[in-house]
Amino acid sequence: MSVSADVEMVRPALGDEGLYGVEGTGLPEKWAWKVGVAAQYQRAPVLVISEGEIISQPVSDRVGGWAGFSLGLGKRVAVQAVLPIDWQSGNDAALSAPGLGGGDPRVGVRYGALDTTLIDTTVRADLYLPVGRQDAWLGEASPRGAIGASAALNGGFGAILLDAGLVIRELDSPEPRFDWGPTGELGVGARVDITPAFSAGAGWVARAVLAGLATGDGELASEALVSARYAFSPVVALSAGGGVGTQAGAGVPTWRAFALVTFDGAAPKPEPKPVLVAQPDPPTPKQILEEEIPGVTDIPPPEPPPAVQVVGEEIVYRDEIRFAVGSADLLPESKPVIASIADLLAADGRIAHLAIEGHASKEGDLVFNWDLSDRRARSVWEALVLEGVNPERMSWRGLGEVAPAASGATEGALSQSRRVVFRIARRLAQNEAAPIPSTTVNLPWNGQSVTLDAVSIPEPKAPPPKEIIDQSFFDEEEGE
Repeated sequence: MSVSADVEMVRPALGDEGLYGVEGTGLPEKWAWKVGVAAQYQRAPVLVISEGEIISQPVSDRVGGWAGFSLGLGKRVAVQAVLPIDWQSGNDAALSAPGLGGGDPRVGVRYGALDTTLIDTTVRADLYLPVGRQDAWLGEASPRGAIGASAALNGGFGAILLDAGLVIRELDSPEPRFDWGPTGELGVGARVDITPAFSAGAGWVARAVLAGLATGDGELASEALVSARYAFSPVVALSAGGGVGTQAGAGVPTWRAFALVTFDGAAPKPEPKPVLVAQPDPPTPKQILEEEIPGVTDIPPPEPPPAVQVVGEEIVYRDEIRFAVGSADLLPESKPVIASIADLLAADGRIAHLAIEGHASKEGDLVFNWDLSDRRARSVWEALVLEGVNPERMSWRGLGEVAPAASGATEGALSQSRRVVFRIARRLAQNEAAPIPSTTVNLPWNGQSVTLDAVSIPEPKAPPPKEIIDQSFFDEEEGE
């Protein structure tokens, strides 16, 4: 029996939104990259069975894993490269030499053919390079190509996954008979998104050697898998799980345990700039009157709205608060707005607590958007502290994309949703004594001492006096 065969059942994949062993349809954005490092243990992945009895264990234990890299080249195109490395042991060195060895590396390309709310599909093409170890059921003697497709039926719970492919290789029929040639592969699974950061799922993968299906001597093999995934941040995620063989065959372990760590280097998400079309300035009232009534020049133009003002239970601002693309770094042009809000808080000490909310549009990953909005809200909080506002008067939180300012997917609606909101969470009651503010504070993030602005407590506005009506005036009219 030839040992120059790559019998691994679970193919490494870095597609987003999938399961271990069942490739997903998600692709990284342009110039975004993803690195995955997996470790796994397989118990008895290769056995020799005669008349229903195990007569040899060429591979009784296999420990190892793989490392992979994926890079987005466009909106729908990504390339991948994967290198497997394993250490194995067994009791039949003639059929499989023990020790450390590398499998055949794989390079390939993915293309997102369909991307809708309900269904996503991705097609792929791969090339396996015959440079791995060929005396230990890890590699093959010739290169081979593979084509396939994956699909996801999306829902509010998660997704149902389907992955099918064909590996094209030379036909090999050694003695004793073990057909090894073109192979069909199938994977199905379901993923449940329990929280935005945590998901779990189960899958089933199967393989059939096409020549064996025709002669009756070929191999059918399958394995059931379960796994769970937790994203510690938009960058790092951990998956872990296991599997058991459901149809005995070469490459199907009695059981398998695995863990996978992925690192995402998301490309910066550009925030579209508003397109400004130059329009002629409308004539001011002064110009109109000069044209219609010569000699009238003393009507001033209307006053612009204030830079910041209190409207209801919010502090609204006229100009934009802007950040660097894809980050929480405030741009210099935002400093005047921050300074004006700090001046307003210093002038109105009856604003006892201000809640700073960060909001994002519905572009990109939900967890990434929440994290970015939270960090941007904190950046504004820090900037206000540096402007002299007591940090105890403020708090911040990120709301991500859950409260858009406008509906729709147009650039204008998305731009409106990327914002910072200042909500007045608490005011001093009319007769409530104002706290004595501190004059200095230590910055929470580095301990540096800064001087705070003096806070004024304006007197509450008295209601307008009621007009006093002389009732005798009506009495005189009735008498007349």
